[in-house]
Amino acid sequence: MEKREGPFPFPYLSGGPKEPKEEAPLSPGAKLRAPFGVEHFGIGCGQPLSHPLEGAGMEEIEAFPWPDPGRVDVSGIREEAESYEGKYAILGGDWSPFWHDAIDLAGMEGLLLAMYDAPEIVDALLDRIVGYYLAVSERIFREAAEVIDIFFIGNDFGTSRAPWWERPSSGASFSPT
Repeated sequence: MEKREGPFPFPYLSGGPKEPKEEAPLSPGAKLRAPFGVEHFGIGCGQPLSHPLEGAGMEEIEAFPWPDPGRVDVSGIREEAESYEGKYAILGGDWSPFWHDAIDLAGMEGLLLAMYDAPEIVDALLDRIVGYYLAVSERIFREAAEVIDIFFIGNDFGTSRAPWWERPSSGASFSPT
């Protein structure tokens, strides 16, 4: 866990599950592989090297090799949190950046267009992504709910000027209200 000063008016510790060891080496130029297999390059979490579900239909989404939430190691979270003996608030759960993962998988333009043209595709994509993060977070809370003080998920639904949508206008069930 890492001590942080940030959006809360008190110091807190954030940590989380351990991602499984990489099964295959990263492609040249890639610095990390996200849970859904998309490799990234650049600063911070970086930018995706590909969008494997860009233009996908329902068959491609169903056939995609979705990760198994059971492969994420949640052991040790309780012990690590307890080691701080209540001195810090413990931030727990999986970060769950489902919107970012949808963009990485389908591409920004493809995802936004599908929200209008094929909302059932967006719903299926988000069901798979959110289902994964829900299952991982449920495992974390079964392991350590009593020692976690704050649950946080991370998504940005805005640009530098305004939210992505002025009002719910797409046919997809995912729409900010």
